Amino acid sequence: MMTPERLGSPKVGGWGAQNLGGETDRTSWIQGSLKEPVSLPFGNTAMQITHYLHTAILVKDLEQAEHFYGTVLGLPKVDRILKYPGAWYQLGDIQIHLIADPTLQPQLQNPEKWGRNPHLALAVADLEAAKAELLAQGYPLQTSASGRAALFTQDPDGNVIEISAG
Repeated sequence: MMTPERLGSPKVGGWGAQNLGGETDRTSWIQGSLKEPVSLPFGNTAMQITHYLHTAILVKDLEQAEHFYGTVLGLPKVDRILKYPGAWYQLGDIQIHLIADPTLQPQLQNPEKWGRNPHLALAVADLEAAKAELLAQGYPLQTSASGRAALFTQDPDGNVIEISAG
């Protein structure tokens, strides 16, 4: 296991491991997929992250959000046992949890470049078809400022969603 001394620190050189040449290699100590345990060294212990579970997204209007995530994006809704208002959607092994918050006041931190806001990123088989569907449904779009094959939209509550060719 890598030790914190070998990794450096967030204040000096980041958490990247040093390879034999002394250069920082941020991925050399995290091998394999997230379905396999990954050792993340912190202090004298190692946390064993086994996989990514879900992302929770706050929404003001649950009905509109369910239309966007379920109908427009086409994500399958799954049962949930919790009693507070919300909805869960499945995407491969990961879930998106919508949590209703009627007091939500959406605000973009960077309204000029949506990709520089907190966002969820999804890959699609056909980016042009996704773009046409979002436009037909009246959702706003912004192309990626980086020039790569990606666009950004917003759900009805202003949460940014990246759609990339995948």
